[in-house]
Amino acid sequence: MSNTVSHTVFFDGACEPVNPGGVATWGIVVYKDNNLIHTDCGIAGNPFSSISTNNFAEYSALIKAIEYCFRESIKRILVKGDSQLAIKQMTGEYSVRSAYILPLYIKASGYIKKFETIIFEWIPRKENKEADRLSKKAYTDYITSINPVDIVLPFGRFKGRTIFWVKKHRPQYIEWLANQTWPSPELKKILHSVEQLDLNTVP
Repeated sequence: MSNTVSHTVFFDGACEPVNPGGVATWGIVVYKDNNLIHTDCGIAGNPFSSISTNNFAEYSALIKAIEYCFRESIKRILVKGDSQLAIKQMTGEYSVRSAYILPLYIKASGYIKKFETIIFEWIPRKENKEADRLSKKAYTDYITSINPVDIVLPFGRFKGRTIFWVKKHRPQYIEWLANQTWPSPELKKILHSVEQLDLNTVP
């Protein structure tokens, strides 16, 4: 197997506004000879579900990056990410103990033999800014695309209830959430819009 690579792939995953249980997202960036040739981002799994975690998002990003290269017949790649867990599991330094991560690990591992060269390299987050930006963009795009009254609270006292239900039955909790520092700007915007919602106008 040759150690020379033709393409460098960056991947990153995130889970917002809380981990676990938020919206798991992924972002990938592909370069050839220092020239950007491909970017993409999206949602990993079902939003606000039990499998929505940072690790699930990171593995989803890794798989998306490898799948793109395979589809494009790119055979010699360097894969870079800031997830120490994913990178070290792919290099065999860490074992895989999570039942929900194992299928993703097996899927990613299955691609290794399909490449002439595939090298995994951990990098610090500051060197992964573009993939990180894309993973956050996927979250923003998702949150701004859905009806606020349909969003399920994945955290806190009323976990599993829609934001609309909480507004209707426990409006003080919505006000409290909107004033916390940890929700993302996109979620804060939704919470503030729900605060101002006239329940008489919503079916």
